Amino acid sequence: MMEGLRKGTETVKELAKKNYKTTICKKCGKKFTYRPMDTHARRPKFCSNECMQLYFKTDCLKNLDLANKVNQEKQKEKDNQLKEKIDNWCNEHMKEYKNIPMNRLTPIFDELSKLTNLEDARSIIRIYGFTSRKKFVTELLKIYADQV
Repeated sequence: MMEGLRKGTETVKELAKKNYKTTICKKCGKKFTYRPMDTHARRPKFCSNECMQLYFKTDCLKNLDLANKVNQEKQKEKDNQLKEKIDNWCNEHMKEYKNIPMNRLTPIFDELSKLTNLEDARSIIRIYGFTSRKKFVTELLKIYADQV
């Protein structure tokens, strides 16, 4: 009877080995096996938790840093283009707003929103490095209204 149990157990183990699949670790390159039924519809990418942690601590952070730098450069380029548009508009139109009261800034920001396709005034102000609408308009008036 014991012999039959052993033989049955070995048969089940052999059948289970046939269901194993082999893949390569994304971090160290070692081949490892896994059971598809244990992965919940996802193929494992790492041979161990250590490899997974090393991958995310080193490789992923490098990729994220690179992506952040690229995005920052793109944002600076967009900001410079918008700044140029706003500067051109200010050269032409700030004389109209020379004596505008600080509680009536909405027309300026409406015009700038149409020009830049940015609905929020804070996005326009951020390009110039200001935090308030009044400071932004005051600086623009100092620069452009005095030129007229």
